[in-house]
Amino acid sequence: MLSAIRNHNLPAVIGVASAYVVSAQLGLQLATYANNVTLVWPPSGIALAAMCLFGSRILPAIILGAFLATAMTGAPITFAITTAIGNSLEAWLGYVLLHSFLRHAPRLNRLRDVLHFAVRGVLLSPLPSSLLGGIGLLLHSMIPGSEFPRAVFVWWFGDAMGILIIAPLLLTIPYHDLRRPDPERSLEFGSLLATVFLLGIITYGNSVSANLEGPLAYGIFP
Repeated sequence: MLSAIRNHNLPAVIGVASAYVVSAQLGLQLATYANNVTLVWPPSGIALAAMCLFGSRILPAIILGAFLATAMTGAPITFAITTAIGNSLEAWLGYVLLHSFLRHAPRLNRLRDVLHFAVRGVLLSPLPSSLLGGIGLLLHSMIPGSEFPRAVFVWWFGDAMGILIIAPLLLTIPYHDLRRPDPERSLEFGSLLATVFLLGIITYGNSVSANLEGPLAYGIFP
């Protein structure tokens, strides 16, 4: 890993690793399971977007960031290593699946890009991370055996939500010229913002939120 860092863009590696750690601290504020599993994991989105934009040379940054983010929670070192392996496999798998079909970083400006991203990036790439994460929780007695399926699902859900929320923003920003506002896009933005605001009131209003538990309450995020 050290040779990969020396031979490639060191600022990019440091930047991605730092963004991973900082966003992990924010994501852990939403942890609802085993103190290490959150329903929204922003680092997954950062990792996949970084892989798509920089290629496999940025993988050492993801490994380092994932290890530090988990180790800083006080978890066992072996669990931090397992998590780092799983999270880096997640980003690598998403990158390989998307690159094999799109041959470029998904700009999400075509329906084809969006569909490939949704299926391969959001639904499939979190599978190795969630499976290894669940195994790590089980082996370190952080969950009982009966909770293994639920732990894997919650881990997958959090990673998928992080990818769905964060990665599109990072993947599309480089292709937008903010100096030339488009009136039609401005109207679209305003309409979407109003819709999100309305859905937020409906979802988190006292009369509705009391009936929402776990992942259902986070369904508004997409």
